[in-house]
Amino acid sequence: MEYQIIIHAGGAGTRLQSLAKDLPKALVEVAGKQLILYAMSPFLKQGFNKFVMSASYKAEMMYEFFKKQNIDVKFIQEKELSGRAGAIRLGIEQGVLDPNKPIIITHCDDIIPIDVRQLVASHEKSGCTATVVLSRSFVNPFGVAEVAGNKITGFTEKASFSVSANQGINTGMSVFKNLKLFEKAVIPSQPEYTIYPDLAKQGQINAFFVDKWYPVNTKEEHARFSDDLKSGKIKV
Repeated sequence: MEYQIIIHAGGAGTRLQSLAKDLPKALVEVAGKQLILYAMSPFLKQGFNKFVMSASYKAEMMYEFFKKQNIDVKFIQEKELSGRAGAIRLGIEQGVLDPNKPIIITHCDDIIPIDVRQLVASHEKSGCTATVVLSRSFVNPFGVAEVAGNKITGFTEKASFSVSANQGINTGMSVFKNLKLFEKAVIPSQPEYTIYPDLAKQGQINAFFVDKWYPVNTKEEHARFSDDLKSGKIKV
């Protein structure tokens, strides 16, 4: 079965500050390579070579960039930020997304070394409407205080936290068996608030866990991802 792939890439990269300069977030470089190419890498390596992207901020730069890449990319035309659910509705209306076909949804700033075939197999075996990719741990962006009694004894920066066995952190990647639930999505809107809650109540969301997930939204997260790439801790 052929899966559509959409990568949400409309952000301005405001929290990346000087790293973004005048670029859309998707084109910010990490270790000499654009962020969007890292997001696409697991798919390309595993034989998925057709993509749809939402782009709004400096979208023309995205169009020009992909004219020079040997990758099949179709763009959703957004006049303004539509939200992730809203952008998918626009994609359906513009004919670049088929509402009857299954889809994998991800983001340009969520880098996930994932076995895509394994993800698809898990989704299809579950029989659920959707599968959400989860991580069991994350790096806290805030300083964590160590406390004894009512006295702070020290601080730990960028501490890594793990959630309990019955919890997972949403990485932003998901799979849907079709896009029927997005056809009438409000613009703007996000699926976490408008689509996921009802599906969860119906027991229609399958969970798929990954070992590593690199959100790249801030300069600190950019530095962590870059360091792990250079040290060989992650390969994408």
